[in-house]
Parts: sequence; C-alpha cells; structure tokens
Amino acid sequence: MSICNGVEAIQARYLRSAGSQTHHLDVMGLLTDQRARIELNWELSPRLLEGKRPSAENWRLERRPHLAAHNASPEKTLEKAIARQAHWYNQIPTASGLYHHRRDKLRNIDLVRAHDDGSYTLVELKVRSNSPLEATLELLIYVSLYEVARRRYLEEERAAKALLQATELHWRAGRGTDRSQDQPVHAPRRIPRSRPSTSPSPSRSAEAGAPGTAPHC
Repeated sequence: MSICNGVEAIQARYLRSAGSQTHHLDVMGLLTDQRARIELNWELSPRLLEGKRPSAENWRLERRPHLAAHNASPEKTLEKAIARQAHWYNQIPTASGLYHHRRDKLRNIDLVRAHDDGSYTLVELKVRSNSPLEATLELLIYVSLYEVARRRYLEEERAAKALLQATELHWRAGRGTDRSQDQPVHAPRRIPRSRPSTSPSPSRSAEAGAPGTAPHC
C-alpha cells in the first residue's frame, strides 16, 4: 500500500462530478477529501504504529542538477536544466517514510521556486506526455501531502523545513514543448499557518486554467 491509497478514486469521483467542465472542478472539496484520506492512511500506517516518524528528507530544498545518462528523457533534461540555470530546487520528496520505508520514495515534486517574500511555487513538468489536467491532479496530491505535513508533523519537524514555513504556496503545471512553452492550469487554495488542530475555511469553488495561489490565513 501507499500513503496515497484511495486518493485516485477520490479524484475520479470529483472528475465524474465535473464532467466535461473540468474548469469547474471543486478543487477545495477535492483537497479536503484527499487530505482526510492521507491522514487516515497515515494513522493506520505500519511506520506510525511502530512509533517511527517520516523521512527527514521530505520537503528538503536542494538542487540536484546532474543528469544521469540512463534517465535523459526530455522532461528530466528540462527539469535539470532549469535547476541548473534558474537555480530552482528540484526533486523534492513529499511522502517518503509516511506509510512504509520502501514506499512513495519517488513521489517527488519536479521543481520548487523560492520567492523573496517567503512564498514558494511548486511546478510539475510534462514534456510530450500526459495532459495539463493530469499534471494538475498530481500537483494537488502534493498540496494535500503538504497540508498533512503542516498539520501533523511535529513542531521541530516543521521548523526544520523552510518549505513548510511558506508564507504562500503557489503551484502550476507546465506542459513543455520543443520551445518549453507553459500551459498552466490552476486551483487557488488557502492553507492555514502551522497549527495541527486548525482546519482551513476557504471558498469552496475553484477554477482550472491558470497558476494557483495559496495565501495563508
């Protein structure tokens, strides 16, 4: 099993409800239900039941620009080039050690950009593969994992990660082409400050089609 077991079924239910009008997808409801499912999975996880904490690698900010010869796909090549030239962080772990020490190790955010005001932008790249909607659904899983970390990690675990102290969280799905054009989709989201017992109370509607912003309460 994975920490995200059941999340794809939740996404499928919301997509069926939206039908062809995916820009009217209830992203706020989707994020809330995803987070609840991930929290339930964590509460029942072998790791937590054994008294073990999530990997310290989760949400770390590092630049890993080296391109391995065996993994020189267009998407990976673009990701590494951005990390190297634009000085963005890449391959940010989000779920390692949440359910099992061997699961979810590859559930990483492609790119993270730090802004001077303390906010961050999460970026999911897709080059000649998948659709902006699929990339956005993947990003929304990361956002739910982020919320769980903000709510459930110990205070010292959150304090050790600059990303978990973000003043705002933005996200965008980039579909690269030969010219690396970006076709963003978005879902605005308000995420509360790091208070484990606090529940967010944002607007219940969201629209897909542009970069997302998540200001804190």
